[in-house]
Amino acid sequence: MIERNRNKYSVSAMCEVLQIARSTFYYETEIAAQKEQEKAAEEQKLKEEIQMIFNKNRQVYGTRKIKNALFKTGHMVSRRRIGRLMEELGTQSKKSIMKSKAASTTDDPRGQEILIAEKQLKDLRDPLNGMVGVLMKKPKKSAKFLSNLSQILVFT
Repeated sequence: MIERNRNKYSVSAMCEVLQIARSTFYYETEIAAQKEQEKAAEEQKLKEEIQMIFNKNRQVYGTRKIKNALFKTGHMVSRRRIGRLMEELGTQSKKSIMKSKAASTTDDPRGQEILIAEKQLKDLRDPLNGMVGVLMKKPKKSAKFLSNLSQILVFT
């Protein structure tokens, strides 16, 4: 009944008269399924655009630059949506991969000692009130101090 009279009356007014929720009408009709299909098709087109931009720019573009490139082509898309689609595509900027590797590894053996001691003291940072950060400035002395401190704190 609502579907037949859509061109004469508004859907919300007819739903109010029939005392049903407007969302129920849309859920029960094929309109919801049609919108889902349209959204899926639009997302597929966006994925293709994102992949093209990403590959065209040596796989170094992140969400911000891809957003700007899409905006130039007339697409208004949020960075979160671009990030979600990139994750679905399995793409990640080479720069972000390099940053994460650089942050997680170090060649300096003293740095490794500090990282190990810092991991041991991870739960104890709050009581130390930032002492770990101060000690990091002097790697030789702080690594030994942190390892001794972690032994003392483990036994207490």
